[in-house]
Amino acid sequence: MRKTTFVLLIIAALFAAGIVSPAVSAAGTADGKDVLIEDGEYVLIGETGLNFSKFADGGYTSLMGNKDASPIDISNPSSVSISLFNQPGEYFRSMDNSNIVMGMSCFVISKDDTRYGCTLEFVDKDGNSLGSSLTTLIGKTPEIYLQGKPGYSYDVITSSGSKRYIIPRTPDYNGNFKIEITNLPSLDSAQTHTITAEPVSDFWNEGSISFSIRVEAKTINVKMSVELPADAKTGIFASGDVIKLKGSIENFKDADPAITNVYLYITGRNLDANGVSLETKAPVIDGNAGTFTGPVELKITEKEATWEYLWENTGEFEPGTYTIYAVAALDGRQLFGQGKVLENGLTPASTELYLSDKSIHVKFAEENGGTFTQGDVVYSYWSARGSPDEVRWYIIGPNFLETGFEEKFSLYTADQKKGENAPQGVWGFVYDRYFSETMDPGNYYLVYQHPGHNREFDVFPDNTGNGYFSALDTTFGESASLAGRPSSNCAEALRQLIDNILCDDLCVITDLTIEAPWISVEQVDNLAIGDKLKIKGKTNYA
Repeated sequence: MRKTTFVLLIIAALFAAGIVSPAVSAAGTADGKDVLIEDGEYVLIGETGLNFSKFADGGYTSLMGNKDASPIDISNPSSVSISLFNQPGEYFRSMDNSNIVMGMSCFVISKDDTRYGCTLEFVDKDGNSLGSSLTTLIGKTPEIYLQGKPGYSYDVITSSGSKRYIIPRTPDYNGNFKIEITNLPSLDSAQTHTITAEPVSDFWNEGSISFSIRVEAKTINVKMSVELPADAKTGIFASGDVIKLKGSIENFKDADPAITNVYLYITGRNLDANGVSLETKAPVIDGNAGTFTGPVELKITEKEATWEYLWENTGEFEPGTYTIYAVAALDGRQLFGQGKVLENGLTPASTELYLSDKSIHVKFAEENGGTFTQGDVVYSYWSARGSPDEVRWYIIGPNFLETGFEEKFSLYTADQKKGENAPQGVWGFVYDRYFSETMDPGNYYLVYQHPGHNREFDVFPDNTGNGYFSALDTTFGESASLAGRPSSNCAEALRQLIDNILCDDLCVITDLTIEAPWISVEQVDNLAIGDKLKIKGKTNYA
C-alpha cells in the first residue's frame, strides 16, 4: 500500500462519520494527479485522478458488490471515477451505476475474484493469518482477532459460550477489517480448545471455520529454594522467636514471565488448607498479593537472585510441624496455591519447620543448689523460651510475700545472632544481703511466671512492680487474697489461677531455702609446746 494510505483511511473514517463532506483525497486530486493503484490496494470513496492501468485486463472490487453480494467485474478500470452521497449510511452506486450496496468508506480492488473482500479467518493483531491453530502456555492468553467481511456479523463459539461480533466497516491502521475475540476460554490447564466462527447471514458462502488453541506447561531451568537456620531444623526455635528465612532463585532470568518478587505463606496444624500469612494467620487467597507475606525484595546477581526475611513470629502458632512456602510474583500476577504447578512450570519452594512450645525453667548455682543463709546474696536464673517480653517471679514463705519482674532482658548470648540462633532467654534476679536478712529461716516457694502465647500476663499481683504483694488479680474476673494465709496455701492459689483454662500463662515452681547462719570448729588434737596451732571449721555464711 502506498505511504498515503494511513491518511486516506483517517479521511475515510471522517466520511463515514459525516464529519467531512465528500472530496478528493491526498492521493487522487482535482488537478489530475495520476496515482497508480496496486493490486489489492484500498481506495477511498470519492477519490479521483486514480490510475487503474494495472487492471487493464479487468479486476474485481469488494465492499461494492451486486445485490447478490457477488464481486463486480471492472470492465473498463482505467476510466473509473467513484462518487459518494453526502450523507454516510446512504446507498451509493457501483461503477456502472446499475447495482446498489450499503455505503462504505473504502473498498479493495484486485485482479482476481479470490481477493475481493476479507477472507474469513483468525489473525493476530497485525492482521497476519494464524492458520488453523496456535500453541500457548498455561496462563498466557494470546490476542486472537477475527477477520471477515466489513459490516457483517459472525458468531464465535468457545467453551466460554457464544458471542456475536460485527466486523468494523473501516479498516484499522494496517488496512485490516478485524475485531478482537474476547470470549476465549480459560487457559489455566494443559489441554486443547476449539474456537468456531460462523457467519450469521452467509451471503458470501463463506461457511464456518474452526481454530485450535493448544495450552502447554513450559518447563524451564528455574529453581527456587527456602532455607532455615540450623536451630530451626532441630526444633530449638519456639513459637514467638524471631526466625530468619532466606532463599534463592537460580537461573531466574530464564523465567517467562519474569520473576520480580517473592511472597511467603505457611501451612500446618489448625491452619487454612490453602495456607495463611506468616504475620496475621489470615488465609491467603490465590492471586491476591495482599493476603500473603511480602513482597520480599530480591537481591540480584548475574547467576541468581536471593532474598531474606526476618520473621517476627508473634507466637500465635501452636507447637508442631509447619511448611513454609516461597512463591514468585510473576508478570504482575501471583500464581500461588498449595502444591500447584505455576504458569512457567515452577512449583512453590518449601521447607519444614518444627516449633517447640513456649516454656520457662529455673536453675540455681551449683555451689548452693538454692540454699542460702540469712545475709547471703540471693540469686536465681531462668530460661524463658518463646522470647517473652517480661518474666515475673514470686517468693512465698513464712509471713513473706515478695514479687518482682524483669522486662526487655537480653534473649541472646554474646555469640548468638538474632534470627539465626534460637534465643535461650537466660537471665535472672539478684537480691542484696539485706534482703535475706529479713527472711526467716525455712523453705520458700519460688514461682516463675511466663506470659504465654498472648504475650501478656493473665494473672498478676496487686503490686505490679517490685516488692510486697498481698493479693492476686486476673484478666478473667477471678482473684485471691493471700494476706495471713499459710505459704503453701498462697503458692497453691497462684498455681490454680495460672492453670485456669482462661489463662495461657506458664509457670514453674521450685523451692528456695533460707538457713540461720552457723559456724563450727573442728576439735584440735593434742599439741606440744612449740607446735603450730591450726584451727579449722565450717560455716554456711557465704
